[in-house]
Amino acid sequence: MGNNYSGNNKAISEVISMLLIVMITLGIFAIVYSVVVPFIKNSLEDSKTCYDVLGKLEVVEDELTCYNKNSQEIYVNIKLKDADIDGILVSLRNEVESKTFEIPNSDEVKMYWNYSAALEIPGKNEERTYVFDLDFIPDGVVVAPIVNEKTCDESAEVKILEC
Repeated sequence: MGNNYSGNNKAISEVISMLLIVMITLGIFAIVYSVVVPFIKNSLEDSKTCYDVLGKLEVVEDELTCYNKNSQEIYVNIKLKDADIDGILVSLRNEVESKTFEIPNSDEVKMYWNYSAALEIPGKNEERTYVFDLDFIPDGVVVAPIVNEKTCDESAEVKILEC
């Protein structure tokens, strides 16, 4: 009695091919899922961080935000509302030039009330005025909060007038 197996090899081959296609598809899906989901999660967390401080840091348009022609210094009054931030990027600009400073990590910025005082950011619901010495006259200033080492969106530009 010999082997009388007369199965359909073509049918078995099609089943194996279909299983391989399903396994490859699942493998690709798992790889894409493991890359895309953490990326989206991190992006959403960064967005939430910046959303929490949106509109809570601003340049105050008053007599303390101006250009002093005599001393050639620029004064910028910055207000922080109810928010926690780690730092501030201040960008002074005109049509040709711009310069950005990071507070409290800049040696080129001084506190208005005491030039030798340590540089500090405003506390919650506080204002601080900073002094900048530039080699150009800016006509506008914007600020951007730094939260968890991420720079968020800039505020609206405020014009700098002569003191």
